[in-house]
Amino acid sequence: MTIGNIKRNAGDNYFSDFVMTMSNIRFQLHNVPSTHGSNLDNLIGVSRSLSVELRKLLLDKSLLSSCLYRPQLHPLINPKRLKGDQYEDTFEIRDASLNLTRLDGPTAGATALIPIEDMRHTTVIKPLYGLCFRKDTDQWVTESPFDKNHSPVKLDKWLKQSVIQIDENTYNMRKVLAEVANTQGAHSDHINDIIRKQINRNFQSHYLNIFILVVAIYVYNQFCISAEPNEYFRKRVTKLHPSLKFENNRFDFRIEFPKDVFLAKHQELILRPKGVIQQTNIVSGVPEIESQDQLVGKPIHTQSIIRIPSK
Repeated sequence: MTIGNIKRNAGDNYFSDFVMTMSNIRFQLHNVPSTHGSNLDNLIGVSRSLSVELRKLLLDKSLLSSCLYRPQLHPLINPKRLKGDQYEDTFEIRDASLNLTRLDGPTAGATALIPIEDMRHTTVIKPLYGLCFRKDTDQWVTESPFDKNHSPVKLDKWLKQSVIQIDENTYNMRKVLAEVANTQGAHSDHINDIIRKQINRNFQSHYLNIFILVVAIYVYNQFCISAEPNEYFRKRVTKLHPSLKFENNRFDFRIEFPKDVFLAKHQELILRPKGVIQQTNIVSGVPEIESQDQLVGKPIHTQSIIRIPSK
């Protein structure tokens, strides 16, 4: 399989940009941390740089389409063939209360006890493209999500493949690649980082960075496979960038992460009071009530599921 044949009429400027982009991807992949994800911040930085290169290569007026005839790439694995175990994380608050103390005024030192509604939130994470959980080792492991036993598909169809589903919201390859490049890569546009905000509620958005990494590895390896047997392809590349080699220069590694590295931190909690046991009116905003029953609500039980869409 080849990623595509070179357009002999492709302008030198386009082709130079194409090869330089591949060279930049190769350079960034060499900066990926060791096979154990001890330095996740470094990996995220590499992924952000890779996202910019992938955007130029694959999205909009892509360099791939400008320089190659009908570029094709392997599709994602059928969801039923994904490896890995289901991961569940539960966050729970029971029998909690706030103890308020007046700091000034005539009643300084007086206290009020406010019970908080019980809450329970469970996040269920199914095996994902490029990342799976292994119960036997209690680790997350990166794996290539592409089916090399399947016939390659055209680039436009490849970009329309569904990648991740968060509850009822589904995002395809184009949206995921653009999300990281547009919000983390060239600049930071946190107002529009819709997918990351949704993931961050339950699962660290670093999953998007991992997905960018595995896509970059796959695309670069396909570039090398295309160039090795094609003399014209190889000569034109080395003419522009003599240092860019192909033979035995593919990337084949996986990274392992600790069990809890991707779990979201519950930093923004909405605490709903059930009622107030009050010695005296000590704090503005604390309701004056005769009975706790006026504020008693039902416990909060929610669940979010992160999965890949069913085909």
